[in-house]
Amino acid sequence: MLVDYELISQMLFFDMESVAEYGSYELLPETEKTLWDRVSKRYLGEKYEEASLEQKINCYKTYAGLYPEFAKVVSISYGVVKVNIGDPENSEIDVRIIIAPDEKTILSTFVTVLNYAYSKNIDRMLAGHNIAGFDIPFLVKRIIKNGLVVPTIIVKIIEAKPWEQKIYDTIRVWKFGSTEFVSLDCICSFLGIPTPKVGVVTGKTLNAYYYDTTRTQEETLKNIGEYNKADVFASAKVVMKLAKH
Repeated sequence: MLVDYELISQMLFFDMESVAEYGSYELLPETEKTLWDRVSKRYLGEKYEEASLEQKINCYKTYAGLYPEFAKVVSISYGVVKVNIGDPENSEIDVRIIIAPDEKTILSTFVTVLNYAYSKNIDRMLAGHNIAGFDIPFLVKRIIKNGLVVPTIIVKIIEAKPWEQKIYDTIRVWKFGSTEFVSLDCICSFLGIPTPKVGVVTGKTLNAYYYDTTRTQEETLKNIGEYNKADVFASAKVVMKLAKH
């Protein structure tokens, strides 16, 4: 048994979605463009100096959203599992979505959620897929960027030794000692859990979808939020599945 139901009931699952901070490479201020060009060399390789403007534009659209120094948070979803010990299959997964036109509102709301959760239970554990390697450090940097105070629950995680961190990261657990990176939808498929990667938004199209002006901002954020929510729900289902073995 990799995790018990009592521990699952202590978990706050979350996931975030991010996009490039500017709508296109051409809109980057010159200083940031120079800094981004250094990053893009990782993807364009030795041919960077010969890369066309179109290649640089596509590189920014594809990868900038992965870097907190060049991206912004557009949605955060979080949830808990109300474990039914007598009938785990019918446990309730309650997931909420935080969306707003501006990043600071999203982050401020989530900071409040985290502070409240910690005040009610100092043993609260953060859970999700690749949150240790991506979501948490990304959020910390964007929280600082927006002049907000990093929540105590995250400060405790940063200060703790790796084996003492109150994190349940499904990508860490699923490695079982290997170094292989496995996506959430791949784990879901393997475990017979419906994939969260459905709908009008996908990870690869998220940036383009966010900056597409052919629909209202309200509709765009709503659909991104639903995509975000599906990942949290799937992460919780994966952890519940692991509790059976």
